[in-house]
Amino acid sequence: SLGRVHRASGGYVSHTGLQSRAQQLRRNAEIMSRTLYTNEAGQVYNLGELAALGPSNPVVRGGELMTRIRGAEEYADSRAHVGLFITLTLPSRFHPVKLGSGGRPISNPKYVPGITPRDGQLWLRKNWAKVRSYLARKGLKMYGLRVAEPHHDATPHWHALLWVEGEAQAQLLEATIRRYWLQDDGDERGAQQNRVCIKRMVAGGAAGYVAKYIAKSVGHHALVDHLDVVQGETVQLDLGLDKPGQPQAKASEKDGFAGYRRVDAWAAHWGIRQFQTVGMPSVTVWRELRRVSADQLEMFDREGDRQTRRAFTACHRHGEIKADWRQFMEAMGGHALKRHQWHLRTATQTPEPDAVNKYGEAIKVGPIVGVYPQRGRMCGRWLVSRRIAWTPYISTLGEADESAETDDEAGQGQGTDAAVSRPALPAPWTGFNNCTARLTGELRRGIFGEPEPLIDRSSMAETIAQFRAIREMEASRW
Repeated sequence: SLGRVHRASGGYVSHTGLQSRAQQLRRNAEIMSRTLYTNEAGQVYNLGELAALGPSNPVVRGGELMTRIRGAEEYADSRAHVGLFITLTLPSRFHPVKLGSGGRPISNPKYVPGITPRDGQLWLRKNWAKVRSYLARKGLKMYGLRVAEPHHDATPHWHALLWVEGEAQAQLLEATIRRYWLQDDGDERGAQQNRVCIKRMVAGGAAGYVAKYIAKSVGHHALVDHLDVVQGETVQLDLGLDKPGQPQAKASEKDGFAGYRRVDAWAAHWGIRQFQTVGMPSVTVWRELRRVSADQLEMFDREGDRQTRRAFTACHRHGEIKADWRQFMEAMGGHALKRHQWHLRTATQTPEPDAVNKYGEAIKVGPIVGVYPQRGRMCGRWLVSRRIAWTPYISTLGEADESAETDDEAGQGQGTDAAVSRPALPAPWTGFNNCTARLTGELRRGIFGEPEPLIDRSSMAETIAQFRAIREMEASRW
């Protein structure tokens, strides 16, 4: 609202928000490096090492996104589907700063004070929900990816990469988006030309288009292994904020933060989801199927369940052949299906009757334990995920030292700090804290009963009298 976030100051997020995010990441990294977990094999790793193996690692997340979007593009090209590049922006009242002549940032007189980037994201989500509902009623099936990004003044905008089944559906999609996006202040200057930008996609362009926005959000280092096969040419990243000679690049170099660090801080500060797929199979099924052992597929092969075998093969890398999201989509049944129509679905453990979590809430759905087909001869048969049971590593200082020496000799992972691992905190016994409520004496007595006296009250008076006599004697001496 003060107009202090703009291109000349680095863009995307304030210096305070950027520093706060950097400190949060450092605190998290330190805590994870000091938190040790052990598995049933007796191996001990710190939490940072375990987290680096999952999608929370930017390199893993970026690679997975590229694998999915490249597979979706190959799937669309094989079926001659029409692809659209879509850019969706907000009305002027959401922008606190605009660019004047020569790219100089100036205050926007149309900005409504108090509107935040989070409000802008909610506006985009609301209108996108209307678009999807209308198109679903018309029978249009679309699939792809949308990316949320900030303007230089932190106002969000969306880029979407969507495919539809034909040119008629592409025209309907474009007309519907323009209709809903221009209902709000559609007559203001520049709205008709700039608020919605839709272009036709050329074959092989999706990977490079998405790579640019993934790199701006998670860093180009996350895409090193995924920028080699786009029509035989290496994808050239246009990171915008990292271009030499641009004002925002100079500002980023001055405070020591790259552009993607600012985008990460922006998304974390305002609680904005950066990437979301549309109309594609569940990535949770993909991840769970990667944990399934190959021997479990023998019965499926004997019963002729080729779709499950094909999905399993597509999820795994075989030598130089990488995992294939296109084959996974085909094995799952295609695109834009309802949840009960996909071939595979996650299997969850049935919770015990009257089971509650550590906060006393009823557990309605148990943890994920694998996947199962929803149709065919093997319908309902589980493929169990290989899961390692991790528990907090609790020991005394001496035992931790001995264990560390043993683990180092065995070549197993160990915490990088000499601090003793700590047990998990106990579950809270009340649903509120001292900031919102207070236990009165009456409620405390009702819960715990009357406390037993620690000292006999008859002897307490005698003790006080003796103390006073000693104090008077010491005073007379002085």
